[in-house]
Amino acid sequence: ITACNPRSEPTTAAVNAAANARLLEALLAASLRVLTAQGVDPQGVWPAEPGYLAVGIDAGAVRTLAVRHRQNAIVRMPAGRAAELILMR
Repeated sequence: ITACNPRSEPTTAAVNAAANARLLEALLAASLRVLTAQGVDPQGVWPAEPGYLAVGIDAGAVRTLAVRHRQNAIVRMPAGRAAELILMR
C-alpha cells in the first residue's frame, strides 16, 4: 500500500513523503510488521511509488487505509496465493 499520488494525480515528492509518513504511522500503530516496498509500472509509463508491505493486515483494515489515503487500488498478497489487484472504486 502507498499514500502517493492520491487518485492517480501526480503530486510533489514532499507531499507524497508526508502522506506516506502518515500511512506508516497508522500501520505501525496497528502493531503490524511493515516492510518498505515500491510499486513499479512494468511499462515504465507511471513513476515508481514507494509504499509498504504490511504483513498480516486484515483485508478490511487495508481497504480502510487505502480509501483514507485516496488510492485507486492496492495489491494484496494472501499467503500461499498469487498477488491480486484490488480496486477501491
